[in-house]
Amino acid sequence: MSLFFNSKKNLTLFDNTGNNKLSRSLPLLSLVLSLLLSVLVTIISLNHGLLSIFQNLFYLPIIFACMFYQKRGFLISLFISLFYFLMIALYSNDQIIITGASVRTIFFVAIAYILFLFSLQRLRAEKNQKKIEEKYRYIDDASLDLIYSYDTQSRFTHANKSLCVLLGLSEEQIIGKTHRELGFPPEQCDEWDKLHKKVLETNSLVTSETATQIGDGELEYYEVSLNPIHNDKGNIIGIAGTTRNISERKKSEIAVLENEQRLQSLVNILQTESESIQQFLDFSLNEAIKLTGSKIGYIYFYDEIKRQFILNSWSKEVMKECSIVNPETCYELDKTGIWGEAVRQRKPIIVNDFRANNPLKKGYPEGHVALTSFITIPIFDGDKIVAVVGVANKEKDYDQTDVLQLTLLMDSVWRVVQRKKYEEALKENEKKLATLFDSMTEMVVLHEVVYDNDSAVNYRIIDCNNSFSIITAIQKEYAVGKLATELYNTETAPYIEQYAAVAVTGIPFEFDTYYPAMDKYFKISVVSPKIGQFATITTDITSMKQINEIIVSKNKELGNYLYIASHDLRSPLVNIQGFGQRIQRDIDSLIDILKQCDLPLTGEERLAKIINEKIPKSLNYIFSSVNKMDSLVNGLLQISRTGRVRMNITRVNMKKLIEDVLLPFNYQIETAKSEIIIGDLPDCYGDAPLLNQMFSNLLGNAIRYKHEERRLVVKISGEAKYKKVIYKIEDNGIGIAERHLEKIWDVFFRVNSKTSPEGEGIGLTIVKTIVEKHRGKIRVESALNEGSSFLVELNREEFTE
Repeated sequence: MSLFFNSKKNLTLFDNTGNNKLSRSLPLLSLVLSLLLSVLVTIISLNHGLLSIFQNLFYLPIIFACMFYQKRGFLISLFISLFYFLMIALYSNDQIIITGASVRTIFFVAIAYILFLFSLQRLRAEKNQKKIEEKYRYIDDASLDLIYSYDTQSRFTHANKSLCVLLGLSEEQIIGKTHRELGFPPEQCDEWDKLHKKVLETNSLVTSETATQIGDGELEYYEVSLNPIHNDKGNIIGIAGTTRNISERKKSEIAVLENEQRLQSLVNILQTESESIQQFLDFSLNEAIKLTGSKIGYIYFYDEIKRQFILNSWSKEVMKECSIVNPETCYELDKTGIWGEAVRQRKPIIVNDFRANNPLKKGYPEGHVALTSFITIPIFDGDKIVAVVGVANKEKDYDQTDVLQLTLLMDSVWRVVQRKKYEEALKENEKKLATLFDSMTEMVVLHEVVYDNDSAVNYRIIDCNNSFSIITAIQKEYAVGKLATELYNTETAPYIEQYAAVAVTGIPFEFDTYYPAMDKYFKISVVSPKIGQFATITTDITSMKQINEIIVSKNKELGNYLYIASHDLRSPLVNIQGFGQRIQRDIDSLIDILKQCDLPLTGEERLAKIINEKIPKSLNYIFSSVNKMDSLVNGLLQISRTGRVRMNITRVNMKKLIEDVLLPFNYQIETAKSEIIIGDLPDCYGDAPLLNQMFSNLLGNAIRYKHEERRLVVKISGEAKYKKVIYKIEDNGIGIAERHLEKIWDVFFRVNSKTSPEGEGIGLTIVKTIVEKHRGKIRVESALNEGSSFLVELNREEFTE
């Protein structure tokens, strides 16, 4: 219902026409006429002897004077009374008449004074009334509310300033006219007639609310109150009314209602039992459609990297009305029309007349549900758009309230979706961890430390896996909840100090132990999931321990064999070499003796050939083989000693160590004009003499196998990485063919013994032995004729041999 507003018309309440010239001149005219009449009648009466009949006429001007002119009127009454007495005194010599006129004059003055007092009281009352009227007139004109009144025929009798301004008419143009005469629309006039009729019939207050749109603006809300006006007898003589703009209050009420609806939708969404995220989003879409008063809607996920929309949900109504065969579920952003603008412009898009031409529209396929109005909003996760939501075909126009409500709702929905995704991922991870926990071959047990006066005295088993029951033959149901002393039947909880330290500090701890009752070795890793708790991961290493003991024993045996064999081989070699040298000396003596003897020429030549050629040649072969054999034996002894030596592990200043390594090579480096570049070299832990030998071998190889056609450049650098330090020795020498990269670590292996520089072929074997002895790793990267890079990984923290 729209009562007051549709065009430019509106309404008012009191009669404020004011006094005109006639009303202002009437008291004076009455006074003058009554006075003339009194004088004229008195003169006539005096001339004809009729004084007793008309002498009281002077009451009239006195009364009029006092009524209309108050204080001045009293003075005029005194003058009139005196004038009356003088006239009597001039026209009559009768003392009795003059005495009566005197008495009557006194009565005139007394009556005038009494009338003056009454007039003065009325004057004060009129002033007060005027002040009240002026006060209410000020309030009436200053009020932003529309204040007006009607007679019983629904004609305006008053219109305040606000109503006149709103209608664009003066009060005089409004007074006396009905709504129809003022040009109100017929339906509004009918509504006013109904309200007026209700007031007159019920004789009580009638209120009503109305909403109207002024021009192209927003809806304005008004509250109309109509009250009957009564006379002194209680009869209705009119209707007083006010119209107040309640748009702000109404909008607040609507906002509260919309918030309640949105909160209710959100409550419905949060309380819904969804088997999947998809089902949850379908339900949320239906709630969004209801909240905005739409008919259809959709949700598309959006990938900002691929710039693609992936269909997630269509409302059921869309599926009913849509007849597209094989609709697409994936759209490229660049190929979308106006519904993709929410992503391109990164803001909500409203279209209230979808049928109108729009350059952003690209049409939709045949069979698509018809759209009349449309709104789409982007959903953000931080600065990234992750989805778009659209609703369409609302009966009224979409506005910013719809945008706000839909945005707030779907933002909340997306947060719930994210939470559900995390919950599902958490459940999946928990399921995986539970499967892993139960299927592990290692014993995994979760414990809680028990304290007494802040001292750890025991621990309780919280959980354990199947392997614990299999290995210990203790069932999980029996173990969980038991104290360690009770479960293991010991006076003190095993390893309580170590376990409690991990539970407090959170620093992991690992150790090996032997359990006599089971005759088994275990490796126990201790970690703390939270303060006051610890978990043990126990691995049965009995077999590994036995194998390691066998390996250590065999390695020791092998080392002894190698040492003994190498040592024993040297004795025959020394004997062969010694007796060979003796034969050489005997031959030399024989030659001297033969030179003193005379022999036949033929015999002398043959003997000379044997002595000077064949025997020395054979001896050379013997000496060469002995030297080679001696070199091999020395190499084996050197490898054996390297493996057998006990290391003194300390923190090694690598920069200082490399400087010491380079000293013996200074002459070769300067002679060949080679360049050695030393980079950052972090410290490591190890045996300094062995590391010196290792780097000496690597640097010696780099110098020995330099390329003849270019100057040798060697770069030595290091990098700390986690608990390791990786050193790199890089050169631009002759390089190593790919097929030889795995063999270079073998004992006595040389790439080409004929063309390669002299060497025993054990340098890299010793390098690898030293690295492995330090619990490190070594590898090589090389390309033939380009150079080689050896990467050595050593410990950054202290370790035991």
